[in-house]
Amino acid sequence: MSFTPDIVDPERRLALVYAPKADRAALALLWALDERLGAIVAGTHEEMLGTIRLAWWRDALAALDQGAPAGEPLLEGLAPLVRAGRFDAARLSMVAEGWRALLAPLPLDDDALDAFAALRGGGLFLLAGTDEIAGMADAGAGWALVDLAWRISDRATAERAEAQAHALLGRSARRWPAAMRPLAVLAALAHARGANGATRMLRAIWAGATGRC
Repeated sequence: MSFTPDIVDPERRLALVYAPKADRAALALLWALDERLGAIVAGTHEEMLGTIRLAWWRDALAALDQGAPAGEPLLEGLAPLVRAGRFDAARLSMVAEGWRALLAPLPLDDDALDAFAALRGGGLFLLAGTDEIAGMADAGAGWALVDLAWRISDRATAERAEAQAHALLGRSARRWPAAMRPLAVLAALAHARGANGATRMLRAIWAGATGRC
């Protein structure tokens, strides 16, 4: 895998530290994909144009088992992982569909938040995990909603996202196998959002070291 993506989010860079060395490059590509899709939404001023761009990514991701479009290094990096069975093409495409839910008019309603949380957050955690454990999808959905609440300017949406995240994180996984420690770090950071920086960092390090959050 020759393409090495840059991960902008410092929390996901921290999470990667706790990934098994053999899995680190694959997870970096997954995080980079999510950041690319998020950048499309953040840079969209007309819903139709954003929908078209995300639809292209959704369709390209769904077809990765047949190959990647030339000239897109991120997709070219993901394609062999799909063919090897590491990532599922259909689930990757649904991550793009999850981001599309944010193109709806603000404030976002519960249906849009549910779709975003389940398809983006739950989908990413299930893609990143080596096998499913109870509460993994809830942890991913809660993490995605917390992430949204702290980035979106619309306060009504942020408050609704935080309320839904609290319920999801309350029933999410609390112990993670060693191979899934990066997800434990992200879940711990979501649980501790709102605490001071030192407290959040300590919880993240504890989760990465022990798999408990």
